[in-house]
Amino acid sequence: QYLYFVEEGKTDEDNPHYELFEDFRINVSSMYPIIFLLRRYSIILVLITMPGLKYAQILSHFMSTMYVITHLWGSRPYESIFVNRQEIVNEHMVLLAAYPLYCFTPWVWDIQRRLEAGWVIVFIIVFNIIFNISLLCYQVLKLACLRAKYFYVRRQKIKDAKKKKQKAIKDALAAKKHSEFIASLFVNKDDPN
Repeated sequence: QYLYFVEEGKTDEDNPHYELFEDFRINVSSMYPIIFLLRRYSIILVLITMPGLKYAQILSHFMSTMYVITHLWGSRPYESIFVNRQEIVNEHMVLLAAYPLYCFTPWVWDIQRRLEAGWVIVFIIVFNIIFNISLLCYQVLKLACLRAKYFYVRRQKIKDAKKKKQKAIKDALAAKKHSEFIASLFVNKDDPN
């Protein structure tokens, strides 16, 4: 029945059973912190319970990272597009850094290849750190520019308001002097009152 509603272009609210399950609906984007912690917990459990099974450890790392990437692409849990993209890039870097881990298993016996794989992991991690620091600097500079612009515009408005006030006072004084001058023309100077 759900496919019928999707094909017809109707929303969930049009479904007659919508009210029955309304309380049980879960906001997928609010699940990300739980998924994040469960991923870490599952990796720790695999490392502790299976210390000799390197392939299972690497595979669990791959699978959990791929699930998190899929979840990030599908649900976009953060309000900012910028933060969502940053998290997706970070998770891709984690996945990319996991590929050379197979070089530290018995599949690769050559010590030189293992060293090269280690340097590849270090390069990926350093690239990810530089990427995140550059994004942080970009956000700080963008915020600083916005604040500087805000204070500049605010200062200009205050200056303009002061100029308008001074001009209004000057105009009022000029008008008062003008009216006093005109009044003095019609005052009889011989009259003592």
